[in-house]
Amino acid sequence: MYANSNQRCAVVPLTEDTQDISAKQFQKPIEGKSRIYIVRSSISVRRQISKVLLDGQPAADIAPYTYIAIDVTPGSHRIKARADKDVEIQLNVAPGKLYYVELGLGLLFNTVSAKLEMLDEKEGQSAVLESRRAISLFDTQ
Repeated sequence: MYANSNQRCAVVPLTEDTQDISAKQFQKPIEGKSRIYIVRSSISVRRQISKVLLDGQPAADIAPYTYIAIDVTPGSHRIKARADKDVEIQLNVAPGKLYYVELGLGLLFNTVSAKLEMLDEKEGQSAVLESRRAISLFDTQ
């Protein structure tokens, strides 16, 4: 299945519905892990696929209204989004906690800019619930 199969929007591969539904339960990750949700909850620059990296490793391509959920070890992690100018955010995550990061894109003078920002639990869960889960290279479920 692909998100936004309308040819006017970027298209990325999606997980099975069961994985999407499971991630939207917002359960604590397995013991000794943290979970980071990265969501692109806007249709701005809709034809642009966003490449996301975690700690320098490719994690996924996400499109408008898609997200990924990645379980990580506690500690410091870098999330990078590629655009005409890359953007990066550093997170310090604690075991058993859920974190939400929003990736926004903007277009100004034919230059795509990216923005990563932390969301609180309510905003993060709302954005995830309105999106579909994209396949991540870090998926274990």
